[in-house]
Order: sequence, then structure tokens, then C-alpha cells
Amino acid sequence: MADGMAGGQQDVFLCARENLRVTGVKNVVAFDESCILLETVLGRLHVKGKDLKVKSLNEQAEELVLEGKIDSLAYAGGGKQGGSVFRRLFQ
Repeated sequence: MADGMAGGQQDVFLCARENLRVTGVKNVVAFDESCILLETVLGRLHVKGKDLKVKSLNEQAEELVLEGKIDSLAYAGGGKQGGSVFRRLFQ
């Protein structure tokens, strides 16, 4: 794991809904032009959009850069927070 990522630190930079840079990427689980599923240090990250293209993937730095029309970003499981906001609210 790259320095700084061991503690689960992750950055997600979205610019104009067209360029996305994510650090802390451990693996690209699935990819097509409308959906990318990433395994990250904070859990699985789903990126949905249109005409999505991986511009660069640096495995050593655990960084992914993609471009396209980005419609949504959502984490699913594996996070440090103990589940979704709704699950925590209604426990």
C-alpha cells in the first residue's frame, strides 16, 4: 500500500462532472462506458455516467483518473463508518 493510504485515507476530486481523480484505489473490479466499480481503502466505490474512460491508472500510487460525464458516486460497504447513514440513524 502506498504511504498515507495505510490508515484508510482517500481523496476524491471531481471537476465539472467530467474529470475524476480517486486515490486509495486497490483494484478495478468492473468497468464499462456507463459504470466503474472500484475497490478502495474505504470500501467499494461505484461511479456511474456516460462515455466513461480510464485516462490513467497508477497501481503503485493507488490512483485512478477517469473522464466522461459523471452522474453519480456512491460507496457500498467496507467503510469505516459502520454502514450507511440510514442504518446508523435507525439502529
